[in-house]
Amino acid sequence: MNGINVLVIEDEIDLRDAVVSYLNLEDAFAVGVSNLNDAQKWLAKNTPDVVVLDLNLEGDDGMEWLKERPLSDDISVIITSARGEVVDRIQGFELGIDSYLIKPIALEELTAIISNIHNKKQAVSPSLTPAEWILNALDWSLKHKSHPEPIKLTKLEEMVLNRLALMPGQAVTKKELILALNKKEDSYDSRSLEVLVRRLRQKLEPISGDKTKPIKTIHSIGYSFIESIEII
Repeated sequence: MNGINVLVIEDEIDLRDAVVSYLNLEDAFAVGVSNLNDAQKWLAKNTPDVVVLDLNLEGDDGMEWLKERPLSDDISVIITSARGEVVDRIQGFELGIDSYLIKPIALEELTAIISNIHNKKQAVSPSLTPAEWILNALDWSLKHKSHPEPIKLTKLEEMVLNRLALMPGQAVTKKELILALNKKEDSYDSRSLEVLVRRLRQKLEPISGDKTKPIKTIHSIGYSFIESIEII
């Protein structure tokens, strides 16, 4: 993560210091502020690559701030919040955030997400060639450009693929996929997610020719859809 600039907006001083210190140890350049007023002052003079934003700040609402003061498209946003309701997560993604982490957060997971964002920005811009895969969210189907017949999906399979397709080539954590299924991490058996992914791979293998493609396991993190995909 050498050289990536991160602004951490968090009013819990111990958590803020821990996040900033950990990111700096990982060779990022991280700065922490405790409120949105200080964040605005810092942003007036600096342009971060990533903003890590707490929603429940003392006297402030991070989500309302994002609505009223949308950040540049060049700035990625990761929300960290104890607010884990589906409506909050959906609202965040509609505002263009890159990830939504439910507190308590794992610093290793946050770092992995930021690293993925950094790698994506460093990559060569994608060409305008058609996507390898097309995910139809209306009829729950997935089609490969070289195969005439679409693959029928269950609703749960579509929900997982839809979340992966939002970040093609990037790691999506198991926690994020569980939340995408509208489940609670503490009560959902992660083995059910593994079974769901295995069934998806079985459906895709006759076309992809490889049971590890296009859904790749990212060790200790989650999964990634490693080929180009478009949602319609």
